[in-house]
Amino acid sequence: MKKKVLISLLLVIFWMIFIFVMSSMDADNSNSKSIDLSIDVITTVDKITKANDEKVKSHKEESFIEKVNILIRKSSHAIEYLILGVFLLNLFYQLGKYKFAFGLLSIGISFLYACTDEYHQTFVMGRTGQFVDVIIDTAGAIIGCIIFYLVHKLIVVIRKGKLKNS
Repeated sequence: MKKKVLISLLLVIFWMIFIFVMSSMDADNSNSKSIDLSIDVITTVDKITKANDEKVKSHKEESFIEKVNILIRKSSHAIEYLILGVFLLNLFYQLGKYKFAFGLLSIGISFLYACTDEYHQTFVMGRTGQFVDVIIDTAGAIIGCIIFYLVHKLIVVIRKGKLKNS
């Protein structure tokens, strides 16, 4: 097995384990971490925009924090699966199998993994499996595969340009 293939396979496996571990956190622990992140994001944005004290206080209200928390939680789903989609498509690319069908296969594998991940969450205290999260996860994988494809095409164009100039 080529070294790049092995590394690509290990990245896919590592990332799937990472997703599993994140999904294994009970609801209180998971929500606590994302609320802390939400408060950090709000505080950082307030510092960057140099918001006045009144505005900062209104942003720290529980309802606003909860809205930011939901956005962060759903974005995290998409980002986790964007990365999985990239890792899967890269694995197929390293195997020498780079065709449109392998993009679809990467998305399909991501979708199936998202389904099993949401099912797994039904066994975690305080968590539920939600099909809307499967859709968000799959959308992330689709975006990841599109990014991989565009970057790959850009690299090919740059390489061809360098070959012509040589």
